[in-house]
Amino acid sequence: MTPIVFRGDYNKWDEITRFSSFILEPGDLIDQVQSHVKIVTDENGSCRRYDTDGTCTDDDYVFNLNEQYYKDVDFSPQVKNFEIVAGHCEIVGDYLTPPEKLISLLQQRGIMFNTSITRRKQLFELLSLLYSE
Repeated sequence: MTPIVFRGDYNKWDEITRFSSFILEPGDLIDQVQSHVKIVTDENGSCRRYDTDGTCTDDDYVFNLNEQYYKDVDFSPQVKNFEIVAGHCEIVGDYLTPPEKLISLLQQRGIMFNTSITRRKQLFELLSLLYSE
């Protein structure tokens, strides 16, 4: 398998829009795949950053709900959609916001193991390191 090499000028947006090949021609999941989890975010009114007065300075709205659903994918019996009210970076993560809400959702649904209280500090330190600039 050839590794994917990302360059600084690589524009990942081309790969995740509703016009990308994996959306337009999703293909079938292989027989070994028993289930596929898809996170759908209701990003209306979300905010990435607030100023000291509590005013939103950078919204967290990237995709509307219609852009995240696609019948050829969502009608597959293996696909389970989880819709959550959250901003884009709140789920995907960025250098200021590790994806804690996504991890919590996956743990609540039994997809990921819960993080023990004694390991949470280590988890958040790791996430901060992974998502730092």
